[in-house]
Amino acid sequence: MTVFLRSQSPCRQNDSLPTIPISLPTESQFYLLRHSRTCQRVQGMNTVEEFVYWDEQYVLISYDIKSGGFHPFDDGNAYNHKLHFCYYYPFAPSSGGGAIIGR
Repeated sequence: MTVFLRSQSPCRQNDSLPTIPISLPTESQFYLLRHSRTCQRVQGMNTVEEFVYWDEQYVLISYDIKSGGFHPFDDGNAYNHKLHFCYYYPFAPSSGGGAIIGR
């Protein structure tokens, strides 16, 4: 799995819509954190949406943390968090067509 660090490649730019594909390396699969309600499209890659959910209702320490700036999309509430990830994998290579299955 590949992890892109902000210093290596701008994984999500704030100046365009996530529906406009960006160019990233496509040799292997990777994850990106989702910033909005949809995954960023990447040229030459398929996408599967995944999420991690956790409950902080019974945490004994109270945190008054506010999110600000550029942060991952969390559609939970103050006690139930749901962070979304986008899993990217390369398009299957074309076989060139014309092959008959079962021959």
